Amino acid sequence: MSKRALTFASIVALAGAGVVASASVTWTNVATLSFLVCAALALLAATFKVRVPGMVSAISPVAVPILFAGGTIGWQAAALIAAVTGILQSVWRPKVKPMPIQIVFNGATIAIAATLGTQVANLVTARGSFVWFIAAAVVFQVSNAILVSGVLSLLGDSVSLVSLWRNCHLWSFPYQLTAGLFAGLWAQAGPLTASNVAPFSAVALAGAVLYLMNVFYGEIVQRSGGQAELSTQ
Repeated sequence: MSKRALTFASIVALAGAGVVASASVTWTNVATLSFLVCAALALLAATFKVRVPGMVSAISPVAVPILFAGGTIGWQAAALIAAVTGILQSVWRPKVKPMPIQIVFNGATIAIAATLGTQVANLVTARGSFVWFIAAAVVFQVSNAILVSGVLSLLGDSVSLVSLWRNCHLWSFPYQLTAGLFAGLWAQAGPLTASNVAPFSAVALAGAVLYLMNVFYGEIVQRSGGQAELSTQ
């Protein structure tokens, strides 16, 4: 890793650590059951990876439970879940063994993207509405793609930030927008509580959809000429 890339990754990692620390300190209304369910689904989704053609990064359907947590619990839950799933995504069956800074950077990137997505969506419309999830998904995708493309452009491969961002955005935007749509539909079932039985059927459906999103999008990548690599174990 070049010095410039290391510096950029370190700054993002520190910013991500600040986001996680702030989320931990300011989060007071802890919906334990809903948080644990979202965290479990996000960890599961982190193992479903599709590698983006022309890049070393991968995408997975972690945005579904992350956005659901942000829209139904709060930005703090989304940030904490995102940080953990980003780390797991890095270490789960990697194509190349990642450096510690790469692992931390990935967790920080997703945590920052989740926080920006939820906070901007809060400015657009009421938290938890269907439009909220679409807005959050768009901001989540754009900010995550910019951060990932930014560090890759500094690795010394003579590839511009714009071209990297376009490639990453091209493949991941439909994926993340679909995640926002599904998270919004899922949220309509209501909060996950011991007295509200209906959402638990949605949890089982969510797990199945996460897997199907991974397989279906991997097939799209392959048929488009990309060398998709799926990791579902």
